Amino acid sequence: MEKSTNKVLAGIVALVVVIAALVATIGNRPVAQIDRSKPEGVVQAYLQAVLARDFDQAATYFATTSTCTADNLVAAYIPENATVSLGEVTVTASSANVTVSVEISSGEPLGSRYTETHTYRLVKSGPDNTWKVTGTPWPLYDCGVLK
Repeated sequence: MEKSTNKVLAGIVALVVVIAALVATIGNRPVAQIDRSKPEGVVQAYLQAVLARDFDQAATYFATTSTCTADNLVAAYIPENATVSLGEVTVTASSANVTVSVEISSGEPLGSRYTETHTYRLVKSGPDNTWKVTGTPWPLYDCGVLK
């Protein structure tokens, strides 16, 4: 009887290991990188830099006319566990709007989450005519007040 109990227990342990490996694999899927020549690719790169707390890199996506800087990002509240999803993208010859949904944990014990919607405005800028973020992009709410 002990041998069959050990076999059952070994089978259960093996099943748990397989399920855990599957969950880890699904949860760690790489995010598809969007071409940075597209407005949504620039927003993705900006947000990846912000969430990685690489503020100098994130600031490279600001338009030259922007009052936002890396120092503004340093001072901003950036949630530890935000999940960002691409929404609507509207593009004209020289401007674009990219809407994203940001899902953030509320920090409550039962794991509830809330969602914010943010729209990034972009313009074509510079000699290479690349897309740059203008205005005051999330997670910022005010720029240019730091001295």
